[in-house]
Formats: sequence, C-alpha cells, structure tokens
Amino acid sequence: MPNNPPRSGGDKGSTDTINSFKKSSSNQKSFVHDEVLRIAEDLGKSLSQSGSTKGGVETTRTQVRKFYNLIKVAQVRASSSEPSVEQQLKVKLRILQAQVTYAVGRETINKDFKDLFDHSIDLILNNDVKKLLTEFATFFEALYAYFYYYSKKDREPSR
Repeated sequence: MPNNPPRSGGDKGSTDTINSFKKSSSNQKSFVHDEVLRIAEDLGKSLSQSGSTKGGVETTRTQVRKFYNLIKVAQVRASSSEPSVEQQLKVKLRILQAQVTYAVGRETINKDFKDLFDHSIDLILNNDVKKLLTEFATFFEALYAYFYYYSKKDREPSR
C-alpha cells in the first residue's frame, strides 16, 4: 500500500491552533471575547498554510469567502423578529455544515476548516442562536481577513 500524505492537509500547528480556538470559544461561550478574537490571526495564518505545507488539500480564498457570505446572510436573517426564525436558522446552519462537508469531499476546503466550522456551528446551536450567530459572523470576518492576507502573502513570489 502506498504511503499517501494525509488528505486533511493539517499539521500539529494548525491542530493546536484549532484546539486553542475550540477551548477558548467553548469556555467563553462567545466568539467576540478578546481571548477568542486574538486567535483569529493564528487561525487565518494556519488555515492559509495547511494543505500547502504537507501536500494535502488547500483551502481556497473563494471557498472561505463563500462560507463567510452565507454566514452573513444567516446573520441578517437572525435580526428578524419572526417567531419561527430561530428554527429556520438552525436548519440553515445544519445545511451549511453539510455544504462544508461537500466542499471537503470536492477538495476545495480542508478538514481543518471543517473542524473549525463544525465546532462553531455546534456551539451556536447549543446556546443562544441569534446572539452567537451574530458574534460568529464578526469572528469569521476577522478570520477571513487574516486568512486572505496570509494566503495572498504565501502566493507572492519572493523578491
């Protein structure tokens, strides 16, 4: 049997960063606590490099932006005062989890991103959905900004 590289593209550094995010966000039950927001840069950098360093699946800026946009759409929906909006959001967030899984299968998102996203959605669904979804959108904005910066920086030719 050939010795194939891991498909996740993850490494110890990205796993440690994701675990730190999971622990902090779970402990704080918040995505906008300073401790959690400070991890956004490390996560953005880690996600931009995972996949390219070990020959695994590289997470694309286009895919991360797609999921950021979908979270923003859900955030706008969360501001509605309709009585059924919370249940609709729960369904939408579970569908987004399925879409991330599909992207992993298509190799346009790596398993590290899925791990981060799954943890975040589970935290939102098991707490105050509207509040945490709004906070997650803010956190995701910071994460995407750092991810974009580091992924663009990694692709620039050395001078």
